[in-house]
This record gives sequence, C-alpha cells and structure tokens, in this order.
Amino acid sequence: MNCKQVYSIIGLCMRAGQCRVGTEICCEEIKKGKAKAILVSSNLAKNAFDKINTLCKVYNVKIAIIEDSQGEFGECVGRYGIKTLSIHDQKFSTRIIDLLENDINSQIGGGA
Repeated sequence: MNCKQVYSIIGLCMRAGQCRVGTEICCEEIKKGKAKAILVSSNLAKNAFDKINTLCKVYNVKIAIIEDSQGEFGECVGRYGIKTLSIHDQKFSTRIIDLLENDINSQIGGGA
C-alpha cells in the first residue's frame, strides 16, 4: 500500500467536508448514523479505542487502525495530533478501507 495515497485521499475527504475529527465527535457521528468508517491512530489511548471500537461494533461501522508513528495522520488533514477521524462519504470510506485492507500493517475491524 502507498501511504501517501491513503493520506492524500483522507486530505481530499477533509477538504470536501466529508469527515470530522476528535474522539467524542466520532462517537457522536457513529450514534447519529453519519459515520461510514472510523480511522484511528495506532497510538490512540486504549480506553478511547475500546469505547470507539465498541460503538463501531454496535452500530455496524468499519474501523481501521492506521500506523501513526510520526504524526502523519494529523498532518494529512492539517490538524496535528489528531487520533480519530469519522468519514461520512461512502465512496471515500470504501476507497480508504480497501487500500488499508491490502496493507499488512493496518488492522480493520468493526461491524460492517
């Protein structure tokens, strides 16, 4: 997988207004049914991950863990230090999840 390609699509999604960032906001988006996929940083705190992962399973939303050792995840959306991202557009989420599923370093889970 080309990390730059995934980060480029995430950045495009952000510029298109099709995603929101932040753990609590992502939880709200899952509950409202707006989230088509959730992306989380590999260095997200365990309790925060467990909370989001449980919601994703209950509401049948895909969740992907992205390796984020250098802070690239936040950099691709222009907000350094973010750990969670909710994607609203089905096409964006499908493309990103497909790319990540082909990467052996990524983990995909959730209910969908």
